[in-house]
Order: sequence, then C-alpha cells, then structure tokens
Amino acid sequence: MCSHSEIKISLSNGKELKFSHPAGQTDGSVDYPQLQNSVKHIQEESNKALTDAINAEKTANLESNNLNTNKDDVMDDDDEDDEDDEDDDDHNSVEPAEKKLKT
Repeated sequence: MCSHSEIKISLSNGKELKFSHPAGQTDGSVDYPQLQNSVKHIQEESNKALTDAINAEKTANLESNNLNTNKDDVMDDDDEDDEDDEDDDDHNSVEPAEKKLKT
C-alpha cells in the first residue's frame, strides 16, 4: 500500500481543491527523497491553482469595476448637462452676465 501527501484548500467561493501525490511505501520506513518530491509536486500544483483562482478573481473585479465606471461616467455626463440647462433657463440668477449668455 502506498501513502500519499495530501492538501485541501477551501476557497472563498466555497469551492474546495484537493491535491495528493504518492509519498512512498507504508512499511514503516521513510523514503525522504520520495517524500520531498511528493511535497514539491503538491506545492507546485496548489500554487498554480491558487494563482489561477486569484487571477480569475482579479479579472472579474476589473471587469465589474470597468462596467460600473462606464455607467457612472454616462450618468455624470447627463447630470452635468442637466445642471447647465437649468442654469441657462434661470434668467433671475445671481450669476455673472457672461455665464447667462447662451452661446
């Protein structure tokens, strides 16, 4: 029977990742080179999976922020135009004459 090195990682989205690799025989002896190789393999696999998960989350956040920024920009432009129109229609305001003139 073969023993395994194993690691389980729980991500913030609830997904669980499991990595395992043969670590040697279970006859009571320890094969350190095999154990070291197993741990190294698991470390590389888990690091890659975590890096991919982080990059996917960053990409999703950037896309979400870009959508929100574009939406806010459009709304801000409309708000600015509305304010300018209101100022132009108000001839009794205390603004300087230069600002009241329509161009």
